[in-house]
Amino acid sequence: VSHFHWDHIQGIPFFGPLYDKPENRFFFHSSSRTRSLKRVMEEQMASPYFPVNMSEMKAHRAFYDIEAGRVPLDDVTVEAMCLNHPQGCMGFRLETKEGVVVYATDNEPGDPVFDKNVRKLAAGADVLIYDAQYLPEEYEARRRGWGHSHWREAVNVVMESGAKELVLFHHDPDHDDACIDKVVKEARNYYPKVRAAAEGMEIVL
Repeated sequence: VSHFHWDHIQGIPFFGPLYDKPENRFFFHSSSRTRSLKRVMEEQMASPYFPVNMSEMKAHRAFYDIEAGRVPLDDVTVEAMCLNHPQGCMGFRLETKEGVVVYATDNEPGDPVFDKNVRKLAAGADVLIYDAQYLPEEYEARRRGWGHSHWREAVNVVMESGAKELVLFHHDPDHDDACIDKVVKEARNYYPKVRAAAEGMEIVL
């Protein structure tokens, strides 16, 4: 979990596999600079906000509070680095024998430290999932300082990092499907392997 803003945690209580069976295993990682992720999840599911609590979840759950660095875990190595977002955000690089995927979802460009972080995370990855909330003109006109990026910067990151595929993520709520399709088409003028994240999408490494 990159950070605790509502749009990143509110779906967790509705995730069916957490309730199904004990052999389902989930590993949650988040920064230790704030409250623990376990506590955040317990609080958002507490009465009167939700009808069941975490004790109803049958799946195995392990919580890890991590900072920048690498953590080996079963068959995956997780590398975390800080991104540029209000109240903090973590980007994750997941390395497996099948391939490497990078999840860097909320990151505003322009700060040299964070710009370097995201490119280091993405270096040579098979898949880069990156923040492309705004159109470049939206960002320049009225969205600077809001903690998000735009599709043109996403293309810059994938090209400069050597990642193989770019998945545009964190679509703006005011952008309809036609707008996102247009963004993908324009992005492919710069880099051919670009697609937009969508509900239900599965990525096979």
